[in-house]
Amino acid sequence: KNFFENPTTVQFDHRHLAESTVLLIAAFWYMSRKAPLPPRMRMAVNALLGMGLLQASLGISTLLMYVPTPLAATHQSGSLVLLSFAVWLTHEFRRLPK
Repeated sequence: KNFFENPTTVQFDHRHLAESTVLLIAAFWYMSRKAPLPPRMRMAVNALLGMGLLQASLGISTLLMYVPTPLAATHQSGSLVLLSFAVWLTHEFRRLPK
């Protein structure tokens, strides 16, 4: 119960989930730089990295500015865009020849 309902623990969990997500996206982007990817897949990988970094920046800005509602709403909307880019990249993986 403490893991989901204590505001301090939730903030700690959210921060570490964000750090690990951005780190994994950046590592995936770095590893895919030299791979011969189709242009659409390369664009999806780049978009995922860019949105991941933007999402982290929005989250940090939201906290530093004491959670203004418009910025917090933009951060939440950014999570949907990040998820959409991840789904797009997954879809592009299905198009690769086997």
